[in-house]
Amino acid sequence: MKAEERDKSGKMNAESRDKSGAGATTNQNAQTKSPADPNRAQTNDTSRTQTTTGNAATSATAAPPAEKRTQITTAIKSEHVTEATNVNFNVAVGTRVPADIHFYPVPERVVTIYPQWRGYQFILVKGRYVIVQPETHEIVYIIEG
Repeated sequence: MKAEERDKSGKMNAESRDKSGAGATTNQNAQTKSPADPNRAQTNDTSRTQTTTGNAATSATAAPPAEKRTQITTAIKSEHVTEATNVNFNVAVGTRVPADIHFYPVPERVVTIYPQWRGYQFILVKGRYVIVQPETHEIVYIIEG
């Protein structure tokens, strides 16, 4: 027979009793679903790791679906912009681009294809079109040239 109770940290403890009534408590590291997000289960599996760089919410909305990427690439490559030179930052999602770089607004044609980029900016670096969030200048997406 098992009974479960929460310890002070909110973890579930399972208590086993044999027929004599003696009990042993073990910490099962079970966690309940968050009341704020009933569909999200939490786990303590440390065998897999995932690294998220930058603002996860931004990154999630910044990557267009595969079926729109070709249209976006074609549209943004048709823009005539000056390539940024003397780049002293890593061109990777999550990197903040220095404010002294000249940014261009994402073209309306691209915003029509992918409205989530309305108000975003971009730069051209070494043949790659780099989409950045305007408030933070954080790289959210890179289009290979």
